[in-house]
Amino acid sequence: LRAGRHCRARCARLLAALGCEHLGLRPGRSTNARILIAVIAVAAGCLEYRSPQRRLLQVAADPPVYWFLKQLPKGVVLELPVPPRVGEDDVDPHYIFWSTRHWQKLLNGYSGYYPPSYQETLRRLQRFPDADSLTLLRERHVRYLVVHLAYLEPSQRAQLLEGLLAHQELQTLGKYNDWMGPTVVFE
Repeated sequence: LRAGRHCRARCARLLAALGCEHLGLRPGRSTNARILIAVIAVAAGCLEYRSPQRRLLQVAADPPVYWFLKQLPKGVVLELPVPPRVGEDDVDPHYIFWSTRHWQKLLNGYSGYYPPSYQETLRRLQRFPDADSLTLLRERHVRYLVVHLAYLEPSQRAQLLEGLLAHQELQTLGKYNDWMGPTVVFE
């Protein structure tokens, strides 16, 4: 079992199956009632396993920021902003998709399972660029930062860029466009 919520979901499905079996096997149930119980159970199962689709974007060409990253020497990339917690405002699927244009390693991630280390990474990055988060980036060997400005509110954007520019160890490599708008790349 990967996580507690998965265990609870499996237990709920098991209890539902036992309940359906109990209702269907009761003495005196007609065949039609049993079929109806089976149809309701299958419909509930289909609803349980549905997969909501995300809105798709049509992009004419590869965004210039990813072409630029492809030209750089190999290094770990962190794309900002990161979600506040796993599964919230998750932009990581976009970052993962576009990483196929440059094939640099990413600190960002997207999966059905988030290890505690990734959750800790997100927690430490919430105050970025403070000393703790910069230490984390050094520990994880992050070489490049990609800041997607379109995902940030104007006040957040200004605060983050001022914080990054205040650190002499970070060098601005350029401003490029991604699929949403302007992006700034740091090393």
